[in-house]
Amino acid sequence: MAGRYLSLWFRHLKTDYTLIRRPALLNKPFVLASPDHGRMTITAANPKAADEGVSTGMAVADARVLIPGLEVLDDSPNLAGQLLRLLALWCIRYTPTVGVDQPDGLVMDITGCAHLWGGEDLYLTQILSTLRGKGYHVHAAIADTIAAAWAVAHYGHTTLVEPGEHTKSLLPSHPRR
Repeated sequence: MAGRYLSLWFRHLKTDYTLIRRPALLNKPFVLASPDHGRMTITAANPKAADEGVSTGMAVADARVLIPGLEVLDDSPNLAGQLLRLLALWCIRYTPTVGVDQPDGLVMDITGCAHLWGGEDLYLTQILSTLRGKGYHVHAAIADTIAAAWAVAHYGHTTLVEPGEHTKSLLPSHPRR
């Protein structure tokens, strides 16, 4: 049996977690920031802030020029690692082999597991709908190598890559399933 791997990419991991814990921020642009060489630097921006031009690495003062009412919260340096470890433990219900892919992802060896959910499509749908229901923005892909699953989750146009179809799944003309 050929191996199958699932890559989960939590594009807004820390801000999603913050929003889960502080739902009052739902309709507000906000960022997480930490001190860096005498100034506050953005370490994560929620989608609303990113849509208005705020990005990771930007000085908070510059971001406030773009969004005067920007909510700035202190970032914890270990937050992403702690969240990924907890998410990895949660994912053990889907496969016994889950690895943390710093700074914002998980990789799962799902060889021989998907049939328990009725196939890869239903398996992936179950995982994604549950994580999204919890409040996480997550992209995913299943492929026959870890690298292909990671690349397609981050840059591809599909979620299920048939063996040997890695290149096609990354081309712009390939439809997303």
